[in-house]
Amino acid sequence: MIQTISPVNGRIVVERKCDTDADITAKLQTATNAFRMHRRMTLSERIEIAHRFLDTLAENKDALVRVTVGRCSNR
Repeated sequence: MIQTISPVNGRIVVERKCDTDADITAKLQTATNAFRMHRRMTLSERIEIAHRFLDTLAENKDALVRVTVGRCSNR
């Protein structure tokens, strides 16, 4: 486990499981495949994806704040 500790009060903010070598290899392969697909896209296609991402982020900002603040305040 990797712990992130607050410099303010020394409490654990979050704990994360370490990835195994197999996890890392799988993630690198996924990223490589995504890059190969992404580099074939036109700029307008990339912009559309970015806009959809930003729209989704904006639509879910309240839930994201609750999750983020909830994790920090639970410690």
